[in-house]
Amino acid sequence: MSLLIGIFGVILLVSGYYVSPLSHIGRINVVGNKVLSKQQMLRVSGIDRGDSIYRVVGKEQKLAKRVKDNTSRVRQVSFSIAHFNQLTIRVKEYATAGFVPANGYYRVALCSGVISKERQKQPTGSYPVYNKFKSRKQLSQMIQQYAKLSTKIQTGISEIQFSPTKADPQRVHLYMNDGNEVYATISTFADKMSYYPSIAAKMSHKGIVNLEVGAYSYSFQGK
Repeated sequence: MSLLIGIFGVILLVSGYYVSPLSHIGRINVVGNKVLSKQQMLRVSGIDRGDSIYRVVGKEQKLAKRVKDNTSRVRQVSFSIAHFNQLTIRVKEYATAGFVPANGYYRVALCSGVISKERQKQPTGSYPVYNKFKSRKQLSQMIQQYAKLSTKIQTGISEIQFSPTKADPQRVHLYMNDGNEVYATISTFADKMSYYPSIAAKMSHKGIVNLEVGAYSYSFQGK
């Protein structure tokens, strides 16, 4: 009789737990998100307040994959339960690297080299516009090179145009916010652009900085 009562008691406790609030997500905290809102993170994860905690426990990797499949903005994401039913979602996002014109809108370029599904009517912030790129691969390479630059150089670039020649099929033409223009090659872009601030500082007039082979400048007046 004591054994039966014990077993029945355990069953009651387990059943009581599953129907109690403790077995359901009571609070959700999203940490580290800068662009994606809390609601967006909940939507792409498929998790919401009131769901069973067993939709998370043991399924963290599956949930992380689901988030990454649903948004290219997320670089890393993790899920953890604390205090029985409080869920914390920790996010690391790919930063914005600029904008790409597309059918009257601008698609958001991410530092991963991916063009996200995010779109807006006009570019915002101190990010460049990528123009005239015919190859998605070359555009991705250009974005990843841009991502290697210091913030100071990044914010000085207004537009990056793909401008190939027979001699340099990877040539790009940059329009800088300081009034200068730059010619560079995609594959060496990040390394060569590190010289730009010192070259621009020595220029007495606005002009062209050529970083394709070597690094030199000349003024528009002498063009």
